[in-house]
Amino acid sequence: MTRLALHVAATLALGAFLVTTPAPLPLVAGFGWAYLLVRWARADSAAGRRAGVEIGIGVALMVSVVTGAALAPCKTVDRVLARTMRLERDSFTLGELREGKPHRREGQILCWFSVPERLSGQAVRFPGRTISLRQMIAAVEEQTPLRHRFFHCGNGLTILWGGDCSFLGFREPERGFRGD
Repeated sequence: MTRLALHVAATLALGAFLVTTPAPLPLVAGFGWAYLLVRWARADSAAGRRAGVEIGIGVALMVSVVTGAALAPCKTVDRVLARTMRLERDSFTLGELREGKPHRREGQILCWFSVPERLSGQAVRFPGRTISLRQMIAAVEEQTPLRHRFFHCGNGLTILWGGDCSFLGFREPERGFRGD
């Protein structure tokens, strides 16, 4: 295996580890790759070779791997939004949604509504009785002042997959999502 091929293989392997592993392990891959890059540059310099091209290729390759993973359309949020639920009927009040009784979820995700009493009686009409989570969010946000946000603990957070989406919350924007 040529030196350049070895550098490319090591960069790809550490890059794959960096983008698919939950924190803090990607730091190990990042520091390991940086250490190897410096070592290779020193070895090339000591041997009288110019290391600029190989280092440039390594840096460009690692930037490409991380950028590609960050932009990849395979995030957990997208999969969660595609999950379906079966509703008992196609219209509910925000108070009923807050109580969490009107639907059965497939592919469980904890969903909570923070609804002030003044909005409890406001009805939300859904496009059907079997809908995706994306359709449910769109209906609630189009018909009420509530806005959604996904929460997660961060344990499953990766560059490639994103957060692990453990919770979905709805709340009025002016009330915020923290501290109340």
